[in-house]
This record gives sequence, structure tokens and C-alpha cells, in this order.
Amino acid sequence: MSSAYVYAVLVDGIVRYIGKGTGRRVFDHARKARSLARRRAAGETVRSTLFYNKLAAAWRDGAEIEEVILRDRLSDQEAFKIEAEEIASRSGLWNQHPGGEGANSSFSKALWQDPDYRRKMTSVLNAPEVRGRTNKAISEAMRERAKEPAVRERLSRVQRASWADEGNRAKRVARFFEIRFDPNGPKGRILSALEEGALTLDELDARLPEIGRANLIKTLHKLKGQSRVTKTGGKFDGRFHLSNVVRLAG
Repeated sequence: MSSAYVYAVLVDGIVRYIGKGTGRRVFDHARKARSLARRRAAGETVRSTLFYNKLAAAWRDGAEIEEVILRDRLSDQEAFKIEAEEIASRSGLWNQHPGGEGANSSFSKALWQDPDYRRKMTSVLNAPEVRGRTNKAISEAMRERAKEPAVRERLSRVQRASWADEGNRAKRVARFFEIRFDPNGPKGRILSALEEGALTLDELDARLPEIGRANLIKTLHKLKGQSRVTKTGGKFDGRFHLSNVVRLAG
């Protein structure tokens, strides 16, 4: 029976989501987004996906949301294939997955065995703009989850447990101080000079004229921020020291 279809959800005229559905599936997203926005406006903490977070925010801000059927009268297999191709060929989508039934489904496995389909999808998915969009979507989803109190508490609990373990703590401290800089770069040259003893800004400038005074000051500021260099004395006559033993990469 050919009853499936592929649809798009548009926000202010821009395609933001591609999906496959049957029946009234195409209208579910706007309904769920409205419900999500209303519950949050009432003060309820509601966990959701990146797509629904964005769609709910768009509805809350007064954006026009509409649904368009791109292809209909399809079999499930045809619809899944077209859905995946539509997602891969578009930019700016809020989809978090490449479409289809999923990597573990028998249909997707069979479809992937088609050399032409595999070659086409591999080329599209490996394109820099698509990989960048995928990585961005994953990062945004992780940031959204990290905002949830329960997730923050779980992450904090894991970090505390890791720090309480003497072995893990020793490794983290060692990694922090075991910095490797290019010995020929500005940071490497400065650290190498300071290994011989504390120096003033003027002394460093005289010893490393190739860095340039402005870049020298900027690099020293970064090294101080990274707790690699400390300064004692006055603002203009102070001396810079290595705060810890720093290894330079060869």
C-alpha cells in the first residue's frame, strides 16, 4: 500500500525539518512545539530534543510554521530513501539524524548495499558543509542537555568522583603542567628563556627581538592566564618566572 509521504516543516518560509510520515504525522510537530512552549511558559521544566526546542522557541516568538508535503503516495522504503536524500542535500535543517529507519534496521542495511546509493550518500555526508552542520547540531544538542539541572548534577558528580581518585587526580595534574610548545614559536622561546632564570620585560625583549614587543606582551599575558608564568615586583620593573616545569616539544 502506498500511503507514506515525505514532508517539510517551514519556519518563516525556511525549510527547517524533513520527515517521513503517514496519516497526520506531518501536523504533530507544531502541536508538540506549542504544548512545549506553553508548559515552559507556565514554569514547568520540560526536557526535549534540539528540534522541538528550536520549534517551540520559534512559535513563542511569533514565527509562522507551516507543513508541506514534498512527495506522497510512497511505500515506506521509498519514503525512507527520499527522506534521507532530502536531509543530506539541504543546509540549515534542525534534523539531528540523517533519516531513514536507522542504522540497525534491516531496510537501511539492505539499502546501504546498493553501490550507487552508498557512493552518493557517502559523498554527500562527507562534504565539509554537511559534516560541519552535523557537528554543530551535535554540539548544540549537548549544550541544551547540559542546561538541565539533572544533567549538570550528574556531570558534577562524575567530575567529583574522578577528582577524588588519587590516580586520576595525579594524571590530570600531570597533563595540566606537561605542556608541549613548539620551541621555535613565541611561547616556546619565552619559556625556554625563562628556564635560565627570571627576566624583566625589557630583558626578554632584548633577548627575543624577533618576537616583537607587542607580541611578547600578548604572549606573556596568555602564559600568565594559563598559569605557566608568574610575575613578581612592580608593573613596569617586575620579573617573570616559570610557575612550573614546562616541557618543550621537539
